[in-house]
Amino acid sequence: MKAILIRDVKDLGGAGDVVSVADGYARNFLIPRRLAIEATAGSLKALDRQRSMEGNKSEKQLDNAQQIAARLGEISVTIVGKTGEGTRLYGSVTGQDIADALKAQHGIEVDKRKIDVIEPIKSLGSYTVPIRLARTVTADLKIEVTSENAPAPKSAEKPKKEPVAKKPRAKKPVQEETAAEPVAEETAEPEAVATEEVAAEAVEPAQEAEQTEESEQTEQPKG
Repeated sequence: MKAILIRDVKDLGGAGDVVSVADGYARNFLIPRRLAIEATAGSLKALDRQRSMEGNKSEKQLDNAQQIAARLGEISVTIVGKTGEGTRLYGSVTGQDIADALKAQHGIEVDKRKIDVIEPIKSLGSYTVPIRLARTVTADLKIEVTSENAPAPKSAEKPKKEPVAKKPRAKKPVQEETAAEPVAEETAEPEAVATEEVAAEAVEPAQEAEQTEESEQTEQPKG
């Protein structure tokens, strides 16, 4: 009879395979142990639908894996470890350490089981670790292992600005002070005297005229 394997069976096939087996083997071993089901018309249609869904899912997973691989090829992660006086670490860098650093520094989640740390990383330095994202997709991640005892890198000193020579200010010409000429003090007395003289000159002819009229009046004969 024909049966659809639900799980991988050694020397028979993988999950989802349709195999031909003896009726007794199928009914007495495979089906009771939930390793397979009978390949009926209904189960075969269900298998086709499942394969279609898995195919779409696999395509999405493959596309996602390729995108992550492209990103991993452009970045690197830094792992800080404890060391003594030399460059040897206390312990070694594990796949879990790399997965944690990758998530913390770049927000990328990768299963630690997909990180192949072929040789144990036990000293400071630069390394390249392969990460299997899918059956046909593998990315190489660069890792920089540093010590927490290492001094922090000095920040680049800013170039000192050369002092700008100040332009000399133009001095204002100093005006020579000249001795002030003595100003003749004017007094009000000469003006007052001149005014009195003019007034006197104007009064004298008037007095003379009055005296003349009086004398003429006295000289006329009485009628």
